[in-house]
Amino acid sequence: MVNVKLDFLKINSETTTTTLIENLEFQLTQNNVYTILGKNGTGKTSLILALTRLLDENKFSYKGNINIFGNDVFNLSQNELSNFRQKNVRYVFQDPIGCLDPLKKIGYFFERFQFSETEINEQFDYFQLPAYDEIKKLHPYELSVGMAQRVNIILSLLAKPKLMILDEPTSALDLPIANLLLERLKQFAAQHNNIVLIVTQDIVFAKKVSDYLAVLANKTLSTFRGVKALNGNDTEQALKNFLNLYNEIVN
Repeated sequence: MVNVKLDFLKINSETTTTTLIENLEFQLTQNNVYTILGKNGTGKTSLILALTRLLDENKFSYKGNINIFGNDVFNLSQNELSNFRQKNVRYVFQDPIGCLDPLKKIGYFFERFQFSETEINEQFDYFQLPAYDEIKKLHPYELSVGMAQRVNIILSLLAKPKLMILDEPTSALDLPIANLLLERLKQFAAQHNNIVLIVTQDIVFAKKVSDYLAVLANKTLSTFRGVKALNGNDTEQALKNFLNLYNEIVN
């Protein structure tokens, strides 16, 4: 289980302090896919980085409590935090080429974790990539953005984390590959008490892949609502509220 309570999240410069998030609270439970929708600039990426203290603490400040699978993240030492991330959490970042070391070939990122080639090949085939034997010889900058995004998704899936966090995962994927991704994320969340958390503006993808949706706007997060419940006659007002929030994002 993931419990998040942020009193505030601020970005600081030499002359100003800007509040990105305040009075935000949510809970994630195992075997579910959660999606946070929001416009650019609402703090979605900063929020997911804050969950495991990946933000530069010289530029950002925050107060609150984050507990992930029984670990009090804000009170872990740097060594404890590094071990915790490695064992439990994987990110798929929005810049799939930039987050990979340009001096390393793709094979390095798979070999360092000793993933089996059988599993690697299965994932490459599923996501319609060229053979791993070809891709592993290339540097990240030799891949298209869409190929690099799929490679990052595969690396995260093979690591079998308890919590997978994805930032705009469909931004470089065409529709058929995005559909493959949503099916795989559903499968992943259903296994081994895993949790998937997505932040995106892709409302169509979000509604298809998610069990629960929320919207980040006006510096805080709405309540997560079950996607299935939004279609019921007994939740008409909740559906209206969400549609209004969707319209705010689109417009």
